[in-house]
Amino acid sequence: MILNRRLKKALIAFAPNSRFLNGNGFIQSDFEPVFSADEGGIFLAFAGDPVLHQYTWLGDSVSLEKSIKLSLPDFGEITGQPLKSLEGVGASTSMLTASVRKISKWNDKVLVQFFPGLSTEEDLALDQDYENGNEEEAKAKIQKLFTERKVRLAIVDPLEGKQLGIIDFPEWVNSSGFVLDGEDFWFVKRFNPEAEEDFIKLYKAKLIEK
Repeated sequence: MILNRRLKKALIAFAPNSRFLNGNGFIQSDFEPVFSADEGGIFLAFAGDPVLHQYTWLGDSVSLEKSIKLSLPDFGEITGQPLKSLEGVGASTSMLTASVRKISKWNDKVLVQFFPGLSTEEDLALDQDYENGNEEEAKAKIQKLFTERKVRLAIVDPLEGKQLGIIDFPEWVNSSGFVLDGEDFWFVKRFNPEAEEDFIKLYKAKLIEK
């Protein structure tokens, strides 16, 4: 949920049919809110749930206008764990599970950056590998994960309430994030572990509608 600091009250809660209300427990990175807000309203998703919610301001609160179910390729299903298995666990996060990472406004479209990642089931199986001493096998699975399930970008038309497509990041940029300045995208060059560099190279790019 998002808190209104001035009024100190909740503005956005989970929808009644949210996967996070299924009776299981979830770690923090499963339900981390990711959003973009301006005077027109808020576009929001909870990290492990590929649904884009659009809200408009209603005085000191918000009103849900629509929810768009996203079709994100290979996005691992986050189902949570039995509550007892999380007893005694504090704030916990995972960089391996599927997640929406960033939401940005671009012209009249919305860009949703996401990492397909692991499902809850796959993540638990990986933990079991480590517990059983299969560390090398687990590391190989992680390497394969980052090779096959790359960070990508979904383009959504909020007016039509539909997803327009999925695009890949250029191979030569760091896909973990970007800065959007008007219509220009700024990326950091992909790190090369075999070349020592004492500078940071930035790339400016444009996304063109065809």
